[in-house]
Amino acid sequence: MRQSKLSLWDAVTHADREAAVKRVERLRAQHPRAARDALHRMLVRSKCLQSGAVGALSALTGAIPGVGRLAAFALGPLADTALVSVLQAELVLETFALYEFELPAGAEKVAVLGIAATNIGADEIAKRAGQVIAETLGKGIAARLLIKAWPLAKIGTAAATNIAVTYAIGGRAQKLCKMREASLKQWPELMRSAVLINPVQLTDWATKSARTAVDQAFDMMSGWRERMMQLAPTAEVPLLPTSVAAKPKRKPVATPVAATRKAAAKRRSAHRARRGEKSKREEITALISSPGIRRDNPVRPRSPCHRNPN
Repeated sequence: MRQSKLSLWDAVTHADREAAVKRVERLRAQHPRAARDALHRMLVRSKCLQSGAVGALSALTGAIPGVGRLAAFALGPLADTALVSVLQAELVLETFALYEFELPAGAEKVAVLGIAATNIGADEIAKRAGQVIAETLGKGIAARLLIKAWPLAKIGTAAATNIAVTYAIGGRAQKLCKMREASLKQWPELMRSAVLINPVQLTDWATKSARTAVDQAFDMMSGWRERMMQLAPTAEVPLLPTSVAAKPKRKPVATPVAATRKAAAKRRSAHRARRGEKSKREEITALISSPGIRRDNPVRPRSPCHRNPN
């Protein structure tokens, strides 16, 4: 986890003002009938959820041994606490662009420093919200054995603290824009109303931010575990040593053409010989079966030296 320090004024100085104006114009195009105050609530809600998620991730990576370096590598700037100041500076510039509020450089610095002085006493509120968030998150992820040991109360408190400060900065920036239309007597009341935070709304936003951070960290850990399992050999299919490795099968050797023709000629000769023997047997059988020859008294041929006594 990286603990970078960046003041709100430094973040405002280095922020992209044109990008802030474009985001406001895009929001107006998406909600053409919405009033300025309604659009400002959308901006505040978005930045509060983002800053709460960053705070939850920072608390998560710092509280779990061995996860900080891995999360810093996998999550990148999302685990950097300086990102909260960047988000808050963007909210100030977006508020100024929404209400078309412009100040000289010196006056703008004084205004931003006044906005950043959010001594709102949000620590106690954040702690109470953190306990509620821990109970809410514990119900949704009770089946995850790894998450049971995670400090959910600390994660929720960090998210609630960032949200409370961001909410106050957005509210003060809005009231500052409205001061040009109010009298000097109304300024103290405007500034006091800007720092009032609804605990129910704070708890709801902090719960969503903490849940986003926990889910993202859990997905990161699961993905890391799957990649490690892919690198390790499985127990069901062990790697065979070289001595007992299966030898490659030999390809069958083709029989030469001459040997094939010679074998075919032998088969034809044997077939003709068998046919000749069969024909001879058939001729002998036909001769024996003729009417002039009796099988029980065959006629013996006379020898040439035999003479008739008469």
